[in-house]
Amino acid sequence: MIQHICDRVAVMYAGKLAEIGPTQTLFDAPKHPYTEALLSAVPRPDPRLRRKGDRIRLPGEVADVTNLPTGCAFHPRCRYATDLCRAESPPLRSLGKGQSAACHYADQLELAGTGVP
Repeated sequence: MIQHICDRVAVMYAGKLAEIGPTQTLFDAPKHPYTEALLSAVPRPDPRLRRKGDRIRLPGEVADVTNLPTGCAFHPRCRYATDLCRAESPPLRSLGKGQSAACHYADQLELAGTGVP
């Protein structure tokens, strides 16, 4: 629904902005791993468009906002996390096309979008 009624989308994790950008850009090419995981759960009503086994199931528990881990709040659940993620909180930075993400590797990762127009 959001994809069809909003011009811009903001994605938050544990009370912090993870990604923000134009809706279609964010849905087509997310730049934060949490956004990728959320988009993998978007239902596809047409059975021919469903991708079997593509849903990302995040390990662990949602971060406790009163006791966030050091570094990136999402790192305990992120499949791309490195030592840098565990040590330093990534700043929200512009990636072009009006899109910004708080991920150390936002400009390097090839994350899956919804693939739905």
